[in-house]
Amino acid sequence: MRIIGGEFRSRRLQFHTDGVRPTKDRVRESIFNMIDVSERRCLDAFSGTGACGIESLSRGASYVDFVDIDTRLITQNIKAICHQKIGVNAAIYRKSFFDFLRASPSTYDVVFLDPPWDHLEYFDKSLNAIFDFDILTPQGKIVCEKPKAHSLSCDVFNVFKSHTYGKTEVLILNHHEKSHISR
Repeated sequence: MRIIGGEFRSRRLQFHTDGVRPTKDRVRESIFNMIDVSERRCLDAFSGTGACGIESLSRGASYVDFVDIDTRLITQNIKAICHQKIGVNAAIYRKSFFDFLRASPSTYDVVFLDPPWDHLEYFDKSLNAIFDFDILTPQGKIVCEKPKAHSLSCDVFNVFKSHTYGKTEVLILNHHEKSHISR
């Protein structure tokens, strides 16, 4: 795994396979071809390795919050790749996504949402929480990476774009009244 583009391009990310399912390089590349994070405030929820947040910093995001109950990989990758960003352009929170939302007064332009796939209930619960806590800016986007076979029942956001990569489906969700699905 490596950073695909921007300032930290080609730098390798550390990961291990026990409980972490990192976003594959080609999926991440496609995500960042679909959205612009430059000068955007981002949230990397259920961060795991921190790949999406670090990729965002590499591509010019103004700020990234990393949230996970286990921050060892995030911390290790940030120290190795972009340690100068912590405290200035990024922060790491070791807590559940839901506890973070309860304490967070921030709003975000982009939210990366990739809960553990062995807890499918987290997808709808997370989307509802994002809506309930009103953390997405009016023009903001949610990048939801989920199992292709899992359907979301949450209807508080519209599908703006959708792409499938093997068993993985990436949805770009927004607040807009009318959805436009691009395949």
